[in-house]
Amino acid sequence: MTNNPELIERAWIAYAATSDMADAPEGVFIAVRRAFYGGAAALLISLQRIAEQAAESGEDDAQSVLDAMGAELQTFAEDVLAGKK
Repeated sequence: MTNNPELIERAWIAYAATSDMADAPEGVFIAVRRAFYGGAAALLISLQRIAEQAAESGEDDAQSVLDAMGAELQTFAEDVLAGKK
């Protein structure tokens, strides 16, 4: 794997470009960017814990955790599209 410290920044730029951020007030833009990075940090911490637990136990249940995260994100996206969240 290559070391790419700008991976999250590129994801943020892509997200901001495809959302309604162009006309957002500066304060909203800043808050959404901080939330985006906060989410990225939470995900990184979760993945680090999974890796640590797998190393300690010798078991690798990472796929089941990733599947659960994917399902949760899919449900959230569906709720957003339905106007629920």
